[in-house]
Amino acid sequence: MSQRAVESALGRLITDATFRERFFAEPAAVCRHAGLDLTPEEVAALLPLDARTLEHFALRLNPKIVRALTVRPLRPAAPPASRIVHDALAKRSVQKAVAGRARKRGLS
Repeated sequence: MSQRAVESALGRLITDATFRERFFAEPAAVCRHAGLDLTPEEVAALLPLDARTLEHFALRLNPKIVRALTVRPLRPAAPPASRIVHDALAKRSVQKAVAGRARKRGLS
C-alpha cells in the first residue's frame, strides 16, 4: 500500500473531471494507466466516494488547479503476468465493494 498513490488518486479525482469520470467506470484500469499503483483494497476504499460530491468540491477550488475537461495522456502498456493477476484480484475486490454498496442501499 502506498499513501502517496492514494493521495495522488484522491487529488486526480478532485481536480481532473475526465479522470473522475473514467475512474468510476473502470477504477483499477484507469489508475494503472494513470501510473497510480494502488492495491485492490485501496481501489475498493475509493469506490464509496460520491462522484457528484467530488465534482462540487472541485467547482469550489481555484480554477488554476482544476482540470475541467483535460487529462494527462494515458500510458499504453502491455500488462506483465503479475498485472493480470493483480487486475483479477482488483476486479473481484471492486465487484464485492459494488455488491456491498448495492446491498446497503437495498438494491439487490
